[in-house]
Amino acid sequence: MTDRPRLKTDTLAAGMAMLAALTVAQRLIGFVRSMLFCRWLDAGQLGQWDLAYGFLMLAAPLAVLGVPGSLGRYVEHYRRRGQIKPFLSRMSAATLAAAGIALAMIAVERDWLSTLLFSRDDQTAFVLLLAVVLAAWIVHTLLVGIFNALRMTRAVAVLQFCHSLGFAIIGLALLASFERSATGVVWSFAAASAVSSAIGLAWLAGCWHSLPDDRAPELEASDAQLTLHALWTRIAPFALWVWITNALGNLFGLADRWMIMHFSGLSEADALAQLGQYHSARIMPLLFLGVAEMLAGQVTPHLAHDWEAGRRDEVSRRLNLILKLFALCLFAVGTALLIAAPLLFHWALAGKYAAGMALLPWTLMYCIWGSLAVVATNYLWWAERARLASLALALGLLLNLALGAWLLPRYGLSGAVWGTAAANLFMLAAIYGAACKSGMRCDPGVCLAALAPLVFLGGAWFALGMLAILCVLSCRGGLLLSRAVSVGNETGYGVTFWKRVRSDGK
Repeated sequence: MTDRPRLKTDTLAAGMAMLAALTVAQRLIGFVRSMLFCRWLDAGQLGQWDLAYGFLMLAAPLAVLGVPGSLGRYVEHYRRRGQIKPFLSRMSAATLAAAGIALAMIAVERDWLSTLLFSRDDQTAFVLLLAVVLAAWIVHTLLVGIFNALRMTRAVAVLQFCHSLGFAIIGLALLASFERSATGVVWSFAAASAVSSAIGLAWLAGCWHSLPDDRAPELEASDAQLTLHALWTRIAPFALWVWITNALGNLFGLADRWMIMHFSGLSEADALAQLGQYHSARIMPLLFLGVAEMLAGQVTPHLAHDWEAGRRDEVSRRLNLILKLFALCLFAVGTALLIAAPLLFHWALAGKYAAGMALLPWTLMYCIWGSLAVVATNYLWWAERARLASLALALGLLLNLALGAWLLPRYGLSGAVWGTAAANLFMLAAIYGAACKSGMRCDPGVCLAALAPLVFLGGAWFALGMLAILCVLSCRGGLLLSRAVSVGNETGYGVTFWKRVRSDGK
């Protein structure tokens, strides 16, 4: 038998290190890009781009029926049975077929979508442009899902970085050279997606022959059979709930903006201007959600490996630590952003978005809660209880709509943001509760770290004081982080955790 090169996967520690390094660079690029978009576009065009981006983030997971979201959960299951190549091939074919149907539906229903998205029936050409962008974006997200499932973190990081860098370079060049409008931004997003997809396809083709096809020795020969019926019987229920969860999550993120567009009582131009103000308050906090999605994608296949091996308590302990450390990092960054807000809004954004600056503490707060929910939902996926995540999102969405309907007519844009913040906190609590019901052991530090962003409402100095308290609690151990983590006890959980992290994927 000819020896083939083995697929090189990344450990969780190495993956997180690379993810952190390129994420910092990517987010800095995205931050500068978003600031210049806000500076160069008027509030109405910025609002139109915000709605277009929201539609793309909603339509992509809807179009692919949750299939790419299932890869990280099940690739280890089929790898152990020597079936990884047919598994990935069939999942990819299903994804592209579903995407083709969805794109055709967008083209047919472009008049209806124009009215739904922009409260106008003359934006059909723009909707068709969004369909083109969506096709490129789906290929990009499918490739990211495959590389995440294979634990090839460097490939994921490079693809995300190339997309962010390409979007910045092409977008700023188009806006500087041609008309400064949402259309130019959308075209640049499409071009960046096409470039990153081409890089990803070349990378995947190069490593395809290295994918393992040997079966784990403890498995029966009958386990090596992979029929379409057996595949979809196992995958379809989980993929359905992933699809529902993604749809609800993205609807949750769009609910307040669609309500502003359709139920605020403002004209179409004024509503878009309000969305532009809101977008300026979300530029920095939305970076948190992007990092959370990348972290969740990175964590899923590694802890799924532990889950499949029967180490359920280890999965719970590791996820607890990840949630607490992630919450502390987001809180620290949020505090720094509050301190820097006057400089950013008055200088970088030329003082055009005063309403956005007033809303920043609220958007920081609810984006941290949403980010923690994204990561915590992984436990429900490993436990194959995705329906509980969908229920939490559905209840949060209903609460968001109800609060928005009550607060928006009374308090305008601020009321919509208050309702979204309350709904995010409720959703996070519901997901934590569902995870605990499914077997996860949540310690008090997880809840303390999640509630800390409430002090953002008191201003930057209150947040700085809370950050100091959290740092003390972390160093002393016990309440926030276990003492083993803080002092490095050789027999404690902290060292055990990092030994396990470093050994993953080897």
